[in-house]
Amino acid sequence: MTGLMPCFNDCGPSPVLDRVAAPISSIMGTDMATQLNEILEKFSDLIELNRGSNQVEITRLGPPESQDSSELVFLFEEAHLKKAAQGRGAALVVPKKVLSTALEMAGERPVLSSPNPKLAMALMERPFFLTPTLGPFMERRGFTPPR
Repeated sequence: MTGLMPCFNDCGPSPVLDRVAAPISSIMGTDMATQLNEILEKFSDLIELNRGSNQVEITRLGPPESQDSSELVFLFEEAHLKKAAQGRGAALVVPKKVLSTALEMAGERPVLSSPNPKLAMALMERPFFLTPTLGPFMERRGFTPPR
């Protein structure tokens, strides 16, 4: 089944999807860099710089154990501090309740605090970093776009 109707079996590659997916994947494969100070300006009500420079380049968001020195690392609970101490992320965002412990463990990296790091992470992802939201749709088999 082709044309305007969805294909519910494995219809193979679609030339239309291939033309669209290639440029999107090339864009999404690159990291968008931004300065930490830009993030702080936009989300000043949700995150606060407690130590370090705000002139750090950030290319994406990462988990506590991140070994990427350009990731903004988010910690959601005190148990994540140990992983973050062994990681190499560019800066840490920690819950306000564990800020004093994070300041002792984090070394030279900038430390930011937030009353709600999960919300901060969710809100800052879209305006500053490309996310692969179209990836699964573009790669899904069984969908034939209109011609």
